[in-house]
Amino acid sequence: MESQGRIFHLFPLLPPELRIAIWQECLPHLRVTELQRPLDTGTYMFQERRPCKLLLTTCKNSCPPAISRVCRESRAVAFRWGGVLGHDPDGADKQLGEYLDSAVRDPWLDAAHDVIHMNYENAFKMDYRPNASNPLRYLAKLAAQTTLNQASFNLGFLLRPTSIFGQITKLLRLRPSWLVVVYVAVVHMDSEVAAARAPGLFGMLCDAPVQIVDLRDEERLNAFNALARATESNPSAGQHVDDESLEQALGSLDYALTTLFKEEQEPAPAMYPAVMFRLCTERCYEVRRGRKKK
Repeated sequence: MESQGRIFHLFPLLPPELRIAIWQECLPHLRVTELQRPLDTGTYMFQERRPCKLLLTTCKNSCPPAISRVCRESRAVAFRWGGVLGHDPDGADKQLGEYLDSAVRDPWLDAAHDVIHMNYENAFKMDYRPNASNPLRYLAKLAAQTTLNQASFNLGFLLRPTSIFGQITKLLRLRPSWLVVVYVAVVHMDSEVAAARAPGLFGMLCDAPVQIVDLRDEERLNAFNALARATESNPSAGQHVDDESLEQALGSLDYALTTLFKEEQEPAPAMYPAVMFRLCTERCYEVRRGRKKK
């Protein structure tokens, strides 16, 4: 009887415009469209602990929002705001997955609420010719088609030998600014608990499990860190931002940018360091031991 008291049975009788407004409010207000599955080697830079394999989080993050599976009306609202990211006619989306076939298949894109993120690490395989298909050029193009117009990549992309820096700088100048993920924190928690403790951080329905937080946004950064610390009764489950590791990453970012643009006459595009937070609902941090042989 207690659970029945929490059900609003009159929702179908509300005016259609009010129901649609409620469905829209249930959509994630901020999302991240990942173009590839992240690799541990390029994701956990300057971090000793690697508590999560990340694949499940990325798979959930690439799905349509939760309301798309509720009813016909809510599904129409979801598809009004977003849709499956189509194939790039220039073929740059295929290049994103050439390394270990890591491209995300048919990711969901909400152009009004999404940040576009590239986990691409293998800069040596990129084609830097001016009109060639290129993952970094593809990232810039996609971001320009969104309302937030924010493009992000991992710090590891900038830590490359100087022989190809001249070509990278030309592509980086396609945008006036970039977000650079310098740290990844994984919060292991049930979605219901996360929604109750920190409503809206990973979407109201926790269907936006990957979030990128600009370090300049201290209020939002502190909110995510507080949620990560809430799991510290089990030290293996939580992973808040470690200040020492973060400082090392920021130092490497400064060094990479100095090396990249030291011979450039024009000022470098702005590079804003950011932290990626991921909500994982599995206990993948637990060590699973096989059965002992008799």
